[in-house]
Amino acid sequence: MTRSPSALASFYLLDKPVSANFVISCTGAFVGANSSSRGISSPEDRSHLVHLRSQASAVIVGGNTARLETYSPTSRFETYVFSKGLNFPEGLTHLQFQNRSDLQLLFKEIAAKNKRVLVESGPSLLNQFLDERLIDTVFLSIVHQTENCTCAPASLDDPKLIEAMARSLLRIPARARATSMISGRTVLTRFDCGEP
Repeated sequence: MTRSPSALASFYLLDKPVSANFVISCTGAFVGANSSSRGISSPEDRSHLVHLRSQASAVIVGGNTARLETYSPTSRFETYVFSKGLNFPEGLTHLQFQNRSDLQLLFKEIAAKNKRVLVESGPSLLNQFLDERLIDTVFLSIVHQTENCTCAPASLDDPKLIEAMARSLLRIPARARATSMISGRTVLTRFDCGEP
């Protein structure tokens, strides 16, 4: 179902402490030919990413994401990079964890400093966060690609198909409640992972 811009803005709210944003193409890819999510994104997806970032006081990414997506310091939010390496732009806050306890402690420290945290990592790191139940909400964009695909955006409005595509890459909890809508050529889905 297509919604108005105001309804979409209220749908994409960072109303929980830790949220994640993730984009995939309707073919199931999470990066394009340039190894960046920009290659599969759409104007609607980019608009909603900007809207989410405007509400965040901190953004968390992995080292590969920071390098491939060319993250740089900004005054709008603190950027935390979880990485074993150090090869990414100066001015980003580098974090490492050795075990689950380290990870839990780091998230507590980030949450204590920041009211709203947005995770923009790749699937490997995001799945670690999901496994530890550190993510309250997952915002997923499924972008209809005009090339290499014969489906229409409306065909992606099937909740079972959306959940199957999401769970093919991400370990979204079975208890998560999904709400979806179509904006242009993008299906936007919000998974609320916490208790009702």
